[in-house]
Amino acid sequence: MPALLDNRGKRSVCVSSSPLDIENSIRGVIQYATLPNVFVDRRAHQRIAYTQLFSVTPVNSAEEMEVCGEVTYAAGKNLSPSGIGFFHQEPIASRYVVVSLQQSKDAYANYLVKVSWCRFLHPGWYDSGGQFLRMVKWNE
Repeated sequence: MPALLDNRGKRSVCVSSSPLDIENSIRGVIQYATLPNVFVDRRAHQRIAYTQLFSVTPVNSAEEMEVCGEVTYAAGKNLSPSGIGFFHQEPIASRYVVVSLQQSKDAYANYLVKVSWCRFLHPGWYDSGGQFLRMVKWNE
């Protein structure tokens, strides 16, 4: 892994604020970041940034799927065909949750997720992620 640039104690100076210069510079960053072996992602699917808000409903198990806690809301972090990462404000009481993701203006899709990790960030913020197990439909 290359050494990180240490800018402690240095002053920043504006080099260019031209949109074209910024775009060209970022293209170089993207080109470097996509070179082989710069970063090896062992995931089966590529993730995308997902910054939508959605509901998280804890359920007791993957088989019974009975609601076992209060519905909370989360802010998306990333999304792939196999899983989701998100931020939330309270610990999640169950290993299984149903997330409701908006598919269009009036349509939501519900997915059973097995929460595989949760990280405490600081008071009031947690970072969690899990694997999609299946699509679900709520009984009326």
